[in-house]
Order: sequence, then structure tokens, then C-alpha cells
Amino acid sequence: MASNKSQRRLADSSYVALPGSQRELLPNSRPAGSVDPDELTSVTVRVRPQADSGALEKQMQTIYKQPLAERQYLTHEKLREQYGARSEDFDAIEKFAVQHNLVVSHRSAAERSIVLTGKLGDLLNAFHADVHMFHHSSGTYRGRRGEIFIPRQFAGVITGIFGFDTRPKHKSPHHTRGVGSKGPGGTNGLAASEFAKRYNFPTGSNSMGPVNASESLNSAADSTIATSRSSFRRLPSTYRTSRLFRSITQATIRHVGAQPTAK
Repeated sequence: MASNKSQRRLADSSYVALPGSQRELLPNSRPAGSVDPDELTSVTVRVRPQADSGALEKQMQTIYKQPLAERQYLTHEKLREQYGARSEDFDAIEKFAVQHNLVVSHRSAAERSIVLTGKLGDLLNAFHADVHMFHHSSGTYRGRRGEIFIPRQFAGVITGIFGFDTRPKHKSPHHTRGVGSKGPGGTNGLAASEFAKRYNFPTGSNSMGPVNASESLNSAADSTIATSRSSFRRLPSTYRTSRLFRSITQATIRHVGAQPTAK
């Protein structure tokens, strides 16, 4: 249950709900009391971009349709200038933070984020949220449920606030798979023809005959294997039969995409 003070905050008509901020507790969480309002902590406030993010997506699609040699990618500076945060948005949030005894510990136009640091009680006075302590099988955590409420003046300016909730981060299990066991394609990578299509490699023909990425890669592999066999024949017979050399030779051949063959 939210405290009376929290309920008053959430009912403040000068505040509006932050879209997309709805959150639920971890399943089977048990109340562990109120938070410490004097705890020093930080929240990251993310703001709107200067230009519509949809314009950036269209621009990138246009770039990827061009031939590889003619593409001109956005530099970090251009990306920040066109799609970074607006300085006036940062200035307004910083002024608001000072009024609530908060300090700006990080500010990045490229990341469109500003980090506010101070006492947890002051942060909750600035941005209203239902935050309490909870016990869980993964450990005790500071949990938030429901929506975050921001001053009406920042509606459409602030797009996210992160840091009130300290629940343990979920780690995905790492799946291992055999590399090289199935060759190109499938779950082991891309076929050469698909790779060439994705990066607009040239196709057609030239003075040497047809140009085909898959054939070129296979030709390079055959050349490497032939060179290895030629070098092998020039070595002394005692070294050619050693276990160490056979292991090295097999590994080299497998590396270029083929299995060793007896000849």
C-alpha cells in the first residue's frame, strides 16, 4: 500500500503520468518497509531528440540503399547536432533540479540524458512515484510500482526516468553451440551469397568471367589448402608424421572452411 504522503504526491494535479513508465513488482515480493529518504542516489532522466526519431530511421534506410562505395554515414558530431538533446530542455530540467536540492552529475546531449543526484526523498519530491522496500528470493530491493509522475511543464520533454527501482537485473543463460559444425548458413552464420547480397557486393561478369562472391570465397579456400599441401610435401618426412604437425595442418584447413582429405 502506498503511504498517505505518496498518495498525496500521486494526486497532485500539477503532475502528469509519464507515458510508458508503468511498472509492476517482481512476483512473490513481500513488503519490507519504507525507503530511507536520506539515502544518496541518482536517477537518469532521458529527454526528447531535437528531430523526430522517425526521420533518423528514414535517413539510415536511404543510406543503406546506396552502393557501398557511395555511402556517406553520419558522424558522431552530425548525429548529436541533428538528433541529440536540446540544450533548453537540459537547462530547464537543471533549474528544476536545483529547486529540489539536486545536482547534475552527468549531462550528455548525444545520449539525450541527464543524471540527477541527491537524497531519495528530494528525488521523490521532484518526480512522484510509489517506491518502497521489498523482500524477494533474489534479495531485498527498492521497488517501484505504477507510473512515474512528472511536472506538467515537462510533458513531452521527458521520455524516461530510470534509477528508482533497484531490483536485480535478469541475466539470460548463455547458450553454447558448435562453431563450424554445420558450415555456412543455418544457425552457424550466413551463406556467402546472402552475405554478398546484404552488403551489395558486385555481381555479373568481368574480363575474368562471372563475378560471384560464393565462388570467390571457395576459390580462396582452395588456394590456401593447396599452398598448405605444397609446403607439407617439402618438409622432412620425420616432421610430416609428427602428431603436433598433423594437428596444426588440420586446424589450418578447417579454418578456411574445408575438412582435411587424404592424398
